[in-house]
Amino acid sequence: MRSFVLAACLLTSGLVACGDNQLGTGAPLAVTHDLVVVAHEDDDLLFMQPDLIEAVRRGTGMTNVYVTAGNGSHGTSAANPRYAGLMAAYGEAAGDHDWLCGWIEIAGHAAQHCRLEAENVSLVFLAYPDGGIPGDLPNSLLKLWQGDITSATTIADRTTVYDRESLIDTVAKIIEDTHPAIIHTLDLTAGHNYDHTDHMIVGAITTLALARTNADPDLIAYRGYNIASEPANKTGALFDETEHILSYYEACATGCAPCGQSCSAINKAHLTWLGRRYALGIRRGVHGKLRSAAGCLAGNVLAPCDQAPEWTLSRGHLETIGGCLEVGGTGALALAACGPEPAQRWLADDEGHLWAGVPPPTAPNLSHAHLLCMTPKVGGSVTTTTCDNTTGTAPRWQWAPV
Repeated sequence: MRSFVLAACLLTSGLVACGDNQLGTGAPLAVTHDLVVVAHEDDDLLFMQPDLIEAVRRGTGMTNVYVTAGNGSHGTSAANPRYAGLMAAYGEAAGDHDWLCGWIEIAGHAAQHCRLEAENVSLVFLAYPDGGIPGDLPNSLLKLWQGDITSATTIADRTTVYDRESLIDTVAKIIEDTHPAIIHTLDLTAGHNYDHTDHMIVGAITTLALARTNADPDLIAYRGYNIASEPANKTGALFDETEHILSYYEACATGCAPCGQSCSAINKAHLTWLGRRYALGIRRGVHGKLRSAAGCLAGNVLAPCDQAPEWTLSRGHLETIGGCLEVGGTGALALAACGPEPAQRWLADDEGHLWAGVPPPTAPNLSHAHLLCMTPKVGGSVTTTTCDNTTGTAPRWQWAPV
């Protein structure tokens, strides 16, 4: 297959690319146990280990999706070495470097797909432009989210154009095609202070994409830069193994050793993040009354808890007598006959937030506000708002057992 040539060039000669003419048609996406959706080409290696190394070695299949090119303010010459680094790192974890790379189409968009067929490990590069940590670069995900821009062209040897809806739809199509049992993504709450805006918005994109499918996987959201202030919780042999795998990525991405070999020293900030793993789970099923500080949920109002109905969260639906809770076009809540619409999908995280499955309206100043969350209002009404969770103040709900 001609598509092997790119991986070979990148990993053995140190070139940043072999040219688009070396890449043919890639293998189709395969069913996989673990689906990973991250912003940049090292997010998974830094924040999600040892989970993904273990997934590779279990042999049950893993597909990693990288939404941005991780290019900073540069072009493919900055992105392609990072792709090579991932192949080196996961090849080392799998004990197999026989990568096949090629172009595939996902929801009408060109994407690069590199695959270890024998291990059922896939790396998918959507190549949306890197946004910069505060989201200040011209085509950042933050600017797309806020409506400052309506679309952006990818940083790739074969370009495509994404608007906000098509980016969500593309990730939804990947979920449908891979049928994962577990989805790993980045912090969707935007509620743990300092982080890269790309990280947080990719967590939101994954949430909204899942709502557009009928899938019901486990979902794990990993915190990013802000874990540096938390106690280290990966030590000893566990840390050593994850550092060993990361060192292969660093060689290609930073030039600290020839691509395909391992670095003897790694960036200190990367070592700090690598020593920590902090993640948030999403509840797949729960039953009880939903209590806020001012009362319990009774449709689009609060009521005394002894008068409020019971709710069941199942396959993303919040159901009670009379139907499922649905978000209207203005963000208002109402009960409706239960159906597959994203407006009826909810995610309940371990911190007590309830996130809606429809995108928020575009607006300024959304650097920590990427999803609609269920919000009680003064006077007893309940609606959804674009939650600015800069200080972790998005409304929280408690499932009260009946």
